[in-house]
Amino acid sequence: MESARKWVHRFVQWYNNHHRHSAVRYVIPSQRHSGAESPLLKHLHAVYKEAKRRNLQRWTVHTRNWDQISEVWLNPPPKNQLASEIK
Repeated sequence: MESARKWVHRFVQWYNNHHRHSAVRYVIPSQRHSGAESPLLKHLHAVYKEAKRRNLQRWTVHTRNWDQISEVWLNPPPKNQLASEIK
């Protein structure tokens, strides 16, 4: 049991403090929860915009979307279910 607890603790630490999650624009969960996500996303947007300016043929249309995600779901509701029905 102790071995399992240690493994879970290490995993949670890694996930919250090192794993860049695609569902939240590749920031780590602790950045999202602490409010550090917004300036980081603005910085990433500027970096990609400059990279596109320097090497236009690399991008066919747009760079990655770096807008902040307002809502994240672990298990999203069915697409046909209205937000007002979710409680």
